[in-house]
Amino acid sequence: MFYDINSALQEQLLHLPETGMGYQVFTGFQEGDYVQRKFVALNAKLAFRAVNENDFIFLRHQPLLERIEIIAARSPYLNLTNISNIHILQEANKVGYANERSTAKTGAIHQRREFTDGTETFVRLSAYQNDRRIDKVNNCLLPGSFTTTIDDYLLCKSRGLNPVSRYALPNDETIKWAFYIMPTKADPLQRGIVEPANGHIGGGKEIYFENGTSKNTFLKETVY
Repeated sequence: MFYDINSALQEQLLHLPETGMGYQVFTGFQEGDYVQRKFVALNAKLAFRAVNENDFIFLRHQPLLERIEIIAARSPYLNLTNISNIHILQEANKVGYANERSTAKTGAIHQRREFTDGTETFVRLSAYQNDRRIDKVNNCLLPGSFTTTIDDYLLCKSRGLNPVSRYALPNDETIKWAFYIMPTKADPLQRGIVEPANGHIGGGKEIYFENGTSKNTFLKETVY
């Protein structure tokens, strides 16, 4: 079932880390419920409740032909008892990949922190032009956000690879936008390889910015 994410919950989600590029898997208590439920949030606007593992497969194949704002507008609000207690799951759902490779800790969150020389560009891919992890007031990336490298992005484009599969995203909505980020020397990051998740093999390069990036590091957005 889909839910609209109200402004209070949206603000809370945007202060919490992503599970992967463009989405968050989190748990919380719905009003009147005594069991924690698992949800997938897309662009901190549309939530989907996952009752069991097969629901992740449903979400992956659910055709989102309309803008998520339209779907959210006709969906009930997601009312949680205490939004300050929601918990982000930083291990993506790995249904369909219960093999040796799926247990390898190749993801960026498991890697050491490092810094760039201040000239390296990274790219965040999104189905949404109003990607809410891009702070267009301060022109930066919000803390806890993912990108890929510009080389991996260009490889994906030049070889006609499916970015949804390469970055193991939870639904098959078409990637339409690319956001370019050039962090400063002071912005820590972690480099990794996308692990199999959400019914996808992964394998793309992913970069995790636990602290986000400094002001004026968002360069531009282009059509994918």
